[in-house]
Amino acid sequence: MIYALFWPVKLCRARSGNSTFHAFPLEGENLRLTRKAQHGEFVSTGFGQSITDAAVKISDLRLIVLDHAALLHGGEFNAKEDVTLTMCVINKIAKDTDLLPRIDHA
Repeated sequence: MIYALFWPVKLCRARSGNSTFHAFPLEGENLRLTRKAQHGEFVSTGFGQSITDAAVKISDLRLIVLDHAALLHGGEFNAKEDVTLTMCVINKIAKDTDLLPRIDHA
């Protein structure tokens, strides 16, 4: 299963002991943070801002897990410019939420 901080309507909240887990199931959704635009330029999709918007609404949030990198990155993994923009989007999520997102790589 794929989970990301997004889609507040699908929020699933489970409590286990002292911890709280917020999961947003997104199977089948387009999770790319970046993409190639019409004329070949590499741009943000806006999904990073959606993650930030959902994250700031959760007052006790301590960790954002983005799983997995292959679904989030919309460009070529061997193209430095493509990877750099994806990492810029992730760094903006970190800056705007005061959290360090964990990115799992598949």
